[in-house]
Amino acid sequence: ACETLRNGGLIAFATDTIYGIACDASNSQAVQNLYRLKNRDSKKPIAIFVKDIAMAKEIFIFDEISEKLAKNFLPGRLTLVLETKENKSSTLSKYLNQENDHKKNEKFLGFRIVNHEFIKNLMIAFNGVLAVSSANISTQKPALNAKEVEKCFKNTDLNLIIDGEMAKEQKSSTVVKVKNNKIEVLRHGAIDQESLKVALL
Repeated sequence: ACETLRNGGLIAFATDTIYGIACDASNSQAVQNLYRLKNRDSKKPIAIFVKDIAMAKEIFIFDEISEKLAKNFLPGRLTLVLETKENKSSTLSKYLNQENDHKKNEKFLGFRIVNHEFIKNLMIAFNGVLAVSSANISTQKPALNAKEVEKCFKNTDLNLIIDGEMAKEQKSSTVVKVKNNKIEVLRHGAIDQESLKVALL
């Protein structure tokens, strides 16, 4: 898997939510290939996976609210959308989020720290950042097992499918954006609204 990623390839694997497709987030060609594979609108951002909170804090600006959310839900089924640090975001592909508001000098991006044994080991071995999106053609339902992934992406540029244990609760991650200590739920998913409220008390 690491060899494929370092060579600019695309891999699919099970996560703690649904199956995902990943590539090296610093490789712009690989990121563009991921968009192309999924037939995804280039203006829709793609989140990244980082191995731990220390790596996240090298890339993102945390405030009081995002600290609380990270403490309560990471590693876990939360995608946290935060502003990136200028010096660190430059190492990531600009294609991850082309909708960033450059006029205000703001660059937001979503990230996850995944609670899944294979992903944890992969992140340590790869020692980098992955761009990851759900394993499906855009507008279609996400694949929930390796056979569905294989069927969906037959005869495409997907280089490797890792058959892993499916998540018990097959729901996408909850996506929360934090800006100026205020939260906005961009996608409802595995973590419900009530749990988010309790975490912020």
